[in-house]
Amino acid sequence: MIEDALVFITDQLNQYLRNQLALSQDKVYLSSLTNQQGEIAVSEQNVLIFSLLRAQEETVLKSGPWTYVKGDQSMRSNPAVHMNLYVMFAAYFDDKNYREALKFLSAVVSYFQGHLVFEHQNYPSMPSSIERLQFEIYHSDFHEINYIWGMTGAKFMPSMMYKIRMITFDQAPTSSVQPVTSSANPNIGS
Repeated sequence: MIEDALVFITDQLNQYLRNQLALSQDKVYLSSLTNQQGEIAVSEQNVLIFSLLRAQEETVLKSGPWTYVKGDQSMRSNPAVHMNLYVMFAAYFDDKNYREALKFLSAVVSYFQGHLVFEHQNYPSMPSSIERLQFEIYHSDFHEINYIWGMTGAKFMPSMMYKIRMITFDQAPTSSVQPVTSSANPNIGS
């Protein structure tokens, strides 16, 4: 489901950039920043690398009901898991194209300023497993930015980070089924 969401966003952003910047090819690549050898993971320069930095459980919504009634049966299942995704768009441009890198990052900000929420009614091509995606700029200080670039093993590139709310995993099978019992019995005490 994480893959479905990020591929969908990659496709939407590539379509936007092709239209806005009159491009003939995709410029957003869904990829890690570096490979296991510590080298940039994409071979082409002058592109935006779209990476998942972290997936984190949204615990505020964790206390959902475990038991529910369906018809004349009481059903019990595990609660859904809600995940927020932290992503980065890094401008991997050669030294001579720094201004172009900034132009592409500005286009990313413009796109998500106008498209903060993705829902099926507005985006019929959105995967059916995803109910809603909401984007917000992720604010970080210089220490955190330094840590992120050190963690990825890449040299600093102009970039934007976003928090995507939220991917819901709700595939748990029903763990038990019980008949519903009535708490009031009119024949008691007669």
